[in-house]
Amino acid sequence: MLIWIDGTFGVGKTTIAELLCERLSSVYKAEVIESDYYFEEMAKQSPILAFGGITPQDNPNFISFFRGVLDNKRFCDNMIIIVPMALTCPASKEGLYDYYKENESLFLHFVLSADEETIRSRIINDDSRDKQMALTFLSSNIEFLNESYPSAEFIDTTKRCKNDIVEHIKKCALILLKADI
Repeated sequence: MLIWIDGTFGVGKTTIAELLCERLSSVYKAEVIESDYYFEEMAKQSPILAFGGITPQDNPNFISFFRGVLDNKRFCDNMIIIVPMALTCPASKEGLYDYYKENESLFLHFVLSADEETIRSRIINDDSRDKQMALTFLSSNIEFLNESYPSAEFIDTTKRCKNDIVEHIKKCALILLKADI
């Protein structure tokens, strides 16, 4: 199973993915696969491949590399892969989302959202990110997500607590797993 936690910078993808992994791990083998980690690893192994995009989601070389990582991981029996990654440009939508939507029968896609001012405030108060880049692309990322994924389940992170969001995604995953049996 592949659970994609999507959304723009600062919306809480990694936090939700890590909590979800903890909750699912009591019954299933689950793992969070961080695109940023693999982007850095790819750049270390082959710096030339890092050229072509500023972020993992807009770098065609990385998208191909990351799809290989995910494909290797997802073929493990009873493995639930949780990916907290923004799919906020055509390259990542086509190279990752469209690919898995077509080739993975157990695929869930959630887009975490919030109003732009709330996300802007979260970015400004987060010292662990490139604030300027996150703020520069915020509006266009939100617009892309809203226009590109009509079948995704959008979850407003300003109206629900983390535990409620995690429990909802967990429930959706367990329903899909049971339906596949």
